[in-house]
Amino acid sequence: MERKFTFNFRLDGRREFEDGTYPIKVNVHNLATNTNRDYSFTQKYNKLNATKKDFESLWTNRFKYNNFNEVLGETTVHGRKLEIRTALKIAADKFSEIVTREDIQTCKDVVEAYKSYVDSSPHFSEDVYKGFEEKIKDLKDNDQIKTAKSYQNTLNAIYRHNTGTGFRYSDVTLQWLKKYEKKRRKTVSVDSLAIDMRNLRHIVKKAAEQSPVLLRVYPFGAGKNKYSIPSGTGKNISVSAEEIQKIIDLETNDLYMQMGRDYFVFSYLNRGMNLKDIALLKKGQTEFIRSKTEFTAKKIVPIKLTSNEILDEIVSRHSGTGKYLFDIIDDHDDAATIQKKIDNKTSSLHKQIKKMAHVLGIDSGLSFVWGRHSYTTNVHKAGVDIKAISETLGHTSLKTTENYIDSLQDENQSKIDEALGIYQQGEKDKN
Repeated sequence: MERKFTFNFRLDGRREFEDGTYPIKVNVHNLATNTNRDYSFTQKYNKLNATKKDFESLWTNRFKYNNFNEVLGETTVHGRKLEIRTALKIAADKFSEIVTREDIQTCKDVVEAYKSYVDSSPHFSEDVYKGFEEKIKDLKDNDQIKTAKSYQNTLNAIYRHNTGTGFRYSDVTLQWLKKYEKKRRKTVSVDSLAIDMRNLRHIVKKAAEQSPVLLRVYPFGAGKNKYSIPSGTGKNISVSAEEIQKIIDLETNDLYMQMGRDYFVFSYLNRGMNLKDIALLKKGQTEFIRSKTEFTAKKIVPIKLTSNEILDEIVSRHSGTGKYLFDIIDDHDDAATIQKKIDNKTSSLHKQIKKMAHVLGIDSGLSFVWGRHSYTTNVHKAGVDIKAISETLGHTSLKTTENYIDSLQDENQSKIDEALGIYQQGEKDKN
């Protein structure tokens, strides 16, 4: 759409404050009448002032050029100068959109539209870093320490990529995303990059829901002018029911390998339960809610714990001394300590499960997380109804499964147990 107005920011040199600064105003130029007007455009509680020298560095001369007069980027500023530059860039985005509107007829209309535009969303922040910080705080408040750490790692990586400069939601463009991906791939795997991009997408999507302007330029998705998050190389690998039986039948005097076997079997027989959920189990508990989806799923699906002699023996070997079923964490541990202990346990189990795989002649890639993949694969191969599988995994994406939460689980339990390699006394030889 053809512009009827242009604008730029300038210092009002007629009004010097006691601290040597001047108010920053917007100069609006009417192309049809060739007239200019200066206006104050900031709210009373957020005035923008700067010295002449600072204004030149933070705005007038902010770009860096090469020998061909091509823009290489922006100069680095810090503190209050960075805040002012960021605020002016945010304002510039809004003015750029406003000056193309058909209903704007005068210079005054431009500024009034801007003030109305700002006031319509007074609590919205354009700062991507702030969006990350708020998300990380929410996660920590909900004791989701591992996920909070993931978002913190992404925030740190983006901050380093931007060399510490301000970062607005309007800066998250297709071009920026491609540039970030290209640079990030040099130091991390595709899987790690994908985590960064999913975290960033979540933050941007949340902001776009509050801003019509951001929603129109939302960069993620499918299509020519959208950014598609690369697929990781990791695969949901599993071990067969026969190999699972080998693990269950393992007899060893190596207490550490026994520990690896026990936790893997407990996870597998409980639908691939992750280690955090195992660690948080309390004595007497008969069902659990996946911590991974506790704060994100629209509907919480309790998952029934499996109970049999194999699992009873495992619990007896690793029983906790306090309220928790296992001896991974203690009663008075805070969220950060709990996550640290779980991470340490995960590392220890990883080594022992690898050793066990070597002894049994199973794929050397075997790891604790294969329990969930193996469970899903084996019950599916056994012909268990897909709705029942979804239910036992605690999934809520299939709406039709929600009506069968109570009935299907009990109805399919014997078939699921058989598929898992759990045999009643006397039946093992026949199979």
